[in-house]
Amino acid sequence: MTIQMKFNQADILEVKAVMAGIGRSPNPVMSRAINKTLGVTQTFAAKRIYNTLNLTQTRIKKNFSQNKASTTDVRGSLVAKGGPVGLASFTGTKELARGGVSVKVHRSGSRFILKHAFMAKGKGQTETAQHVFERKNYGNRAYRPGFLYATLPDKYRFPLERLTGPRIEDEYAKPTVLNPTMGYADYQLGIQLNSQLDYELSKLR
Repeated sequence: MTIQMKFNQADILEVKAVMAGIGRSPNPVMSRAINKTLGVTQTFAAKRIYNTLNLTQTRIKKNFSQNKASTTDVRGSLVAKGGPVGLASFTGTKELARGGVSVKVHRSGSRFILKHAFMAKGKGQTETAQHVFERKNYGNRAYRPGFLYATLPDKYRFPLERLTGPRIEDEYAKPTVLNPTMGYADYQLGIQLNSQLDYELSKLR
């Protein structure tokens, strides 16, 4: 999911006219305005998602990236992408002494227990040190809670499934997040453009 940074045409014409009057390119002003807006808009979007998902803002921001503007390419965008977030990343996820894993995915929702799940370090996984896994039934054999499948040869083990929650990209695309974020980006872009124009003119004083 991507938000493109787009200037109001009237604002662009004003900046171009002012910069032309002092014999300078408007591109540095516009590129700095875009890049400042990208930063504050990412924080705004992360806070909106934080209000819904039981994740830290730091974890949410890991799925965001900024395509920054330059003086030769005055375009920028804020992108959210990535796979489903592992349940181990949600705040308070823990393995219970009596078995199972306690998880809370949505901030306003209830905590629930996955009775047959367990936590372990995932081979080749880099999202967190721990992941939540569950062994699935295999053929006609039912899963036996508490049985030490990890001690068996590979061919006798039940297949593992890494359990995940929503994608940050999908949360970002929801109208309750996307619409206010786009409005905030437009508002901030106007403010930052004026601020950067004032900064450029202050160099002449």
